[in-house]
Amino acid sequence: MNKKLLISLMLGVLLSLTVVLVVFAGITNDIGTLEFDPPVGKVNYTAWLNIYGSDFPYPLTHPPEEILTEDGFNPSAGEDGGFTEDNWQLNVGAFSREEDNLPVNIQFGGLGDYSGTHWYYKFKWDGLDELTTYHTIPVPISTSVGAACPRILPVEVQDTTNIVSFFGEPTKTYQIYRSTIPACEGCSNSNGRYLHLGEVTTDPNGSGIYQDIEPGITEIQSWYVVIYFDDDPYAAHGCHSEPVDPTNVVMGEFTVIFDNEKSAVVLAWETLSEINIVGFNVFRGSSEIQGDNVKINVDIIPTKQPGSPVGDIYTFEDAAVENGQTYYYWIEILTNDMSDQTVGPESVTIPERDWFYYFLPMLFN
Repeated sequence: MNKKLLISLMLGVLLSLTVVLVVFAGITNDIGTLEFDPPVGKVNYTAWLNIYGSDFPYPLTHPPEEILTEDGFNPSAGEDGGFTEDNWQLNVGAFSREEDNLPVNIQFGGLGDYSGTHWYYKFKWDGLDELTTYHTIPVPISTSVGAACPRILPVEVQDTTNIVSFFGEPTKTYQIYRSTIPACEGCSNSNGRYLHLGEVTTDPNGSGIYQDIEPGITEIQSWYVVIYFDDDPYAAHGCHSEPVDPTNVVMGEFTVIFDNEKSAVVLAWETLSEINIVGFNVFRGSSEIQGDNVKINVDIIPTKQPGSPVGDIYTFEDAAVENGQTYYYWIEILTNDMSDQTVGPESVTIPERDWFYYFLPMLFN
């Protein structure tokens, strides 16, 4: 055989093997489970490569430059592919940097009923040796009293700037990440890989705003996530943001108390955002059954910050109450698109009052 032909064949085989290895490396998977086996939709995760060293977790001075979320596993099939009924799944090969034995950090954050629960895991990536790695021991819970995952509002475009608004822990520093790569042509979801943009410290109400002013950014489909990297390994460390839910994010605290001096029930509530909110109605009932309540405000209570990602505080007084009775209250949130929401009920019992106690001082005047 011609020597040149032999060399060409050998190079062709080597090139083919290289291509195969590259393809295989790009689809390497790590699969495992979590302690207490939370259901689908109750957990998200953030993963990153520790390229700065072996310390875990990252200190605040080194937020990861690149992260993967659960949306990054088979993203063309839809969002949240990285957490199924059976296990969590991570395609480590989706990182732009791939090195054997590089430490991989992955943080799981609970949602809904699991809010505040966090699982942390660290492993060495062996994707160059095995295409699928099964982590047989469930990842243990690190804390059940951690910070809730932040919530992010739809991006608002102002001139040439993308406004990213979110809510989280008060006066904490959050890291902002952006992806401009879709899962597939025509897909409406990200491929799950995000790059670091900057950081924002929330105000005393937990509100944060980041302005993405990169030239041309408003003309590109972009996706954002927000992450709180605390310096305590058992606080919320990498739990990424989820879209807002009107029933538990637009509204903050809602309290109902009886004020003796005013002889009235005082309702107080706060909004975290007033985007799409027109105003409020107050309902009162004698039981927890919502169908038995009645509206007690004459006119709609208007929003103070209409259309704003920043909320406000509201109060309402109800003096038409009787001694010894228990009342239940709801706040109805009225929206521009008619997707009204109701929060409550909160209850209060009016104390029995002795008329002799109140009128006795008048007898001695």
